[in-house]
Amino acid sequence: MKNPLYFISLLIISLLFILAYYFYPYLPDNIITHWGITGEPDGFSNKDGIFFMPFFTLVLYFILVFLPKIILLCVPKEEYSKARGKEFENIFSKFLIIFLLYMLYIFVWSLLWNLGLEINTYVAIIPAMVIFLYITIRLFKDNKLK
Repeated sequence: MKNPLYFISLLIISLLFILAYYFYPYLPDNIITHWGITGEPDGFSNKDGIFFMPFFTLVLYFILVFLPKIILLCVPKEEYSKARGKEFENIFSKFLIIFLLYMLYIFVWSLLWNLGLEINTYVAIIPAMVIFLYITIRLFKDNKLK
């Protein structure tokens, strides 16, 4: 957990909570929490639901932080080395940053929509999803463990 990328990850998660707290008073009593395949809102919650995504992201953060350690526990001792373990953890921490930035983007888009700035779902989400997948695939492809 000495990797500085974990600190950056916590800053991103903190930003999610700060944004939720700051914009909470400006949100309508009922907010949109889900959009269907057509891009139209189909899930609603009271405005306290704005804190779901920051908490959900925090839980995913802890899962993703400990996942490399759990995976490495399953590797046979003869195949494991500290160098490979560190390399794997470094790759995974970069993925974590990419994932958290994607979650931040989705959260900001959702906040803007609920504040009245209705940005087209396909224009906002599809390109972000493609970029997230591309960067993730490149990260794991370019950093194969030797």
